[in-house]
Amino acid sequence: MAGSFTPERRALGAAGATTAAGSPYPYLPGNGVLRPNQILPNDQLIVQNWTIGDRFNNNLKNPLWNINAFSNPAAFTAGTIGRNTINGPGLNWTQTSLAKNITIKERYVLQVRYDINNVFKQPNFVNPSSVVNLKSPGLFGKPTATQGGWCCLGGQFVSTLSLKFSF
Repeated sequence: MAGSFTPERRALGAAGATTAAGSPYPYLPGNGVLRPNQILPNDQLIVQNWTIGDRFNNNLKNPLWNINAFSNPAAFTAGTIGRNTINGPGLNWTQTSLAKNITIKERYVLQVRYDINNVFKQPNFVNPSSVVNLKSPGLFGKPTATQGGWCCLGGQFVSTLSLKFSF
């Protein structure tokens, strides 16, 4: 009979519940494993002397992390990798500023200011994808974007010239 409540449905309440096949936890085996087993020591997780490779083509980028340092955990178990075990590419951010106050007739001040963000034009990459799929590594360990924009921390080279007149 449509609309009738069985004892099981009554226990769920009127709102019901959604069920789906497969593992409810993203770190269990499936298309990708978010929490794999770590099989190499921490000093071998990060690729030494890493360079980005072709920064425009994701398929040709060099991974920052060594995929051979991981293995799939046993079925229905979490992996052994600890929290905060591997670090991203880091952030190198430089700023500089030059300012000159020019006094005019002891009452007025003109300030000329020149500010530069990211002085050395260092690209700051976002953290790479950390989903491990050992059969198809894809984007694992590859940074796919840079951090920040023209206005934000980690962004590109920006210089501003400003004048301020105080009276």
